[in-house]
Amino acid sequence: MSNWVRSGLILTGVLMILWILVPVPPVQITHIVQTPKPVQTKATMDEKRENKALTVSYARALGYDKREIKCLITLWTRESRLDHLADNPRSTAFGIAQLLRERSRKSELQILHGIRYIEHRYGGSACSALTHSNRRGWY
Repeated sequence: MSNWVRSGLILTGVLMILWILVPVPPVQITHIVQTPKPVQTKATMDEKRENKALTVSYARALGYDKREIKCLITLWTRESRLDHLADNPRSTAFGIAQLLRERSRKSELQILHGIRYIEHRYGGSACSALTHSNRRGWY
């Protein structure tokens, strides 16, 4: 048997004896695995109150009177309960105004998009939009 083989066998035997006799300390996890934060799918009551206040504020700034503001709040409460995360599973409608293909998750933009839609489709009258919604089930 050559010296290399004999040395290799001796070294292997010594390592096996050490492996058996010397305890190995347990491996400690050095980092904590965090689970991803769940995506929020519904607005909180505070967020809905804030959305309502924003809607009233924007509508006033754009010259809506009390009657039109009441119609707007009634319409959007029916559509989404003023939830900026409201999602219609039967269509692409999303957000406070339930506009088709709405992509923004920001309340401010959704309100402005909704008012712009009412301006374009109903001549700026939220009450006309509400009347249409009462008759047809959509606006």
